[in-house]
Amino acid sequence: MPIYSYNGKRGKSYFFKFGINGAYYLRRGFKTKKAALEAEKDFKNKLLGDCDPWKVIVRLKFKDIVNKYVEYCFSTMKITTASDIKRQASSFYLKAFNPEKYLYQMTPADANKAWKYIQTLKINETTKNKKLRSVKQLFTWVRDTYGYYYAAIYTLPNFKDYQIKRVKQKKDILEVGELIQILRRASPYYYLAILTMYIYGYRLGELLGLKVDSIDFNKRTIENYQSISFKTGQGYFIATTPKTKKSDRVRSCSDEYLKLLKQHINRYQLGPKDFLFFNMQTMIHGDIKNQPMHENTFRRALKNIEPTLNPHMLRRSVVTHLSENNVSLKEIANYIGHDSLVTTERYYLKVSEEKKNKINKVIDELIKEAKEVTNE
Repeated sequence: MPIYSYNGKRGKSYFFKFGINGAYYLRRGFKTKKAALEAEKDFKNKLLGDCDPWKVIVRLKFKDIVNKYVEYCFSTMKITTASDIKRQASSFYLKAFNPEKYLYQMTPADANKAWKYIQTLKINETTKNKKLRSVKQLFTWVRDTYGYYYAAIYTLPNFKDYQIKRVKQKKDILEVGELIQILRRASPYYYLAILTMYIYGYRLGELLGLKVDSIDFNKRTIENYQSISFKTGQGYFIATTPKTKKSDRVRSCSDEYLKLLKQHINRYQLGPKDFLFFNMQTMIHGDIKNQPMHENTFRRALKNIEPTLNPHMLRRSVVTHLSENNVSLKEIANYIGHDSLVTTERYYLKVSEEKKNKINKVIDELIKEAKEVTNE
């Protein structure tokens, strides 16, 4: 077998390269030709042993392969991921395959047997496919580490669920009557929060980002100039600019709404730089500055008031209600801070029950007219 040389950054060096049964092996960085030849000889002896040199035969049993794979996972992956793979090794890998079988002895029948074993497990199809992928990952590691390509494992089909499943109907918006009932059940604090989110179509981060200085009582306006995000590991929360340029918006306030705001500010003695909807825990300790309510706290509060209620439902509801009161799509998009009319129409504009009932009335009238014609 010829030994090639090449000129690298540090001068001339040697490498060996050979292929067996479709698998290729390459090792670089030897200083002399002799060193490359000796390394090639040692490598072949470890790989092939005393067997036929034209067959890739790894002298390891499947259980040994699994143990080495677990060791590799603990050295390269997160502890939680590696621990999960270790659990799978004993509970799954060694049951799906014969642990005492040598790797080179494995045939397509072993792969099919493993597939049938996964099929018998009392888990859903998604979890079965995850287990199948984990087996393929194991043999991909075997291929990359030992050069043994077990083709049969990659031809196994994914599991499919042929049962007909009913799609769960998700509630998208609130009817006006439902919103009124929710507001009646809410405490004064959450009454104002829910009402504010609905009136101005705020996103949750925009609602929580409101401060007392967002309100101008002289001009009778409220401004959304920041958004609060808790999706960070750097601190408790971060303040960001609103999602789009149009999201930074100033809106007028009604007389009744301004009264509610003044009552809220006086009740909790809020300063100009305090968050309008603050962290209740900090209030107990007498300090409510720069601590907004956590988004999960708000979500839980909504669930306690109405189990099907979520923050974005209020935003979708105001879009639908404005549309059904003949407000143009362009005006609605501008009102809630959307750059694109398509976004407003596709993701936010829904059909209320009142609108559905109107449609049903049209259909009923059509059926009645058709019936009268038939009777004649």
